[in-house]
Amino acid sequence: MTISRILGLVSLVIVAAAIVSVVTSWSDDDPGTTLSTSEAAGAAPASTSGSADASTPTTSAVATPAPAATEPGAAATSAAPTRTTRSPSLPPRSATLVLTGEIEPDEAVQRLARHYASGSAVARNFTPMFADVAATIDAAELAICHLEWPLSAASTTPAGSGPAELATALAASGWDGCSVASDRMDAVDPITVAATVQILASAGVQAAGAESRATMHDAGGIAVAHLAYTSNAPAGSASPLATQAVIADAGTARDAGAEFVIVSLHWGEEFEPEPTASQHEIAAALAASGEIDLVIGHHAHVVQPLELLQGTWVAYGLGNFLTSQSPGCCGVASEDGVVLQVEIADTSAGVAVTEIGYLATWVDRVHMKVHPVVDRLGDTGLPAWYRAVLRNSWERTDGTLLALGADQWGAGPLDELP
Repeated sequence: MTISRILGLVSLVIVAAAIVSVVTSWSDDDPGTTLSTSEAAGAAPASTSGSADASTPTTSAVATPAPAATEPGAAATSAAPTRTTRSPSLPPRSATLVLTGEIEPDEAVQRLARHYASGSAVARNFTPMFADVAATIDAAELAICHLEWPLSAASTTPAGSGPAELATALAASGWDGCSVASDRMDAVDPITVAATVQILASAGVQAAGAESRATMHDAGGIAVAHLAYTSNAPAGSASPLATQAVIADAGTARDAGAEFVIVSLHWGEEFEPEPTASQHEIAAALAASGEIDLVIGHHAHVVQPLELLQGTWVAYGLGNFLTSQSPGCCGVASEDGVVLQVEIADTSAGVAVTEIGYLATWVDRVHMKVHPVVDRLGDTGLPAWYRAVLRNSWERTDGTLLALGADQWGAGPLDELP
């Protein structure tokens, strides 16, 4: 962790206390917009519209008018309540955010973790799996992952759970927070959800999408809120996302002091690089609200496109970051992932995205390590077949991310193929 993050903890505590107070008051005054215990654990919240059918996604009724499309670096405008703004006489602030895809500590991953722990005092060591990306993760003022599975402190983890040592590795590699809203988290009991949150917290990693709507982070002096939800039921049946509830939660976070709002969504169809109609509809509604600055998607297990919508960047899917999923079961793209790097800074219109780029990653399932593709291609000793696999991965990722024209708005790879 950087020293600046440690120094920011005092302000973070103040902001966190404020959001707890606001959320508590809001929940008491307006029970129609609160999330139930199961919803807070990642399940789709009920519709906030009294006239809407609960089985219908509430993505069409946006309370605020849609702002005009903006270029990167300009914040979207809306009819949101006026909030306290920072004095323009103060020095401008900036921060680097990094966001990564799905982490699944399945049995094959755990088996290699036991191998890496051989001869040590721990039973499993996941840190070597992130060694090649740790410098990039740790250098950011704020790093957020997506943890697909619940965690357990048991010496032998139950099926479908990961061990507590994974949380230690996440913290050691530089992550500050994780979204934990997923179909797998929906499928477990509240005690397991609470245990997962506690295991992460004990390691110094905040969990969004479980016991609280939002977690608050200090990123270079900028108050960043991270919210997480799922629209996928455990059995894969339709589970609509109450978009108005997400927008309301984002507004509450802003009222409590958040200057930049990230929403993680577990949505879409598995192994499909093309976003679904529902994903497009939800993304458009969230962007139109003017309350959300960045939307990050998970669940597809493959990379999906980037898109700029009315000033809000949407990454529909960041792919797999660490998993044993293979081309044999899940398609060749299941080995691909992304480190999304987002630069934010003070602008005349408030804190906004000023630059956005990405590093393509690839999972080496033999050694269970996450490799930045271009860095790995720098190894001149790679056999030709391995080099071809990596180049194909980079081209898939780059082509998919830019499929909706994100490069026209300044998005692009942070490195190029040699």
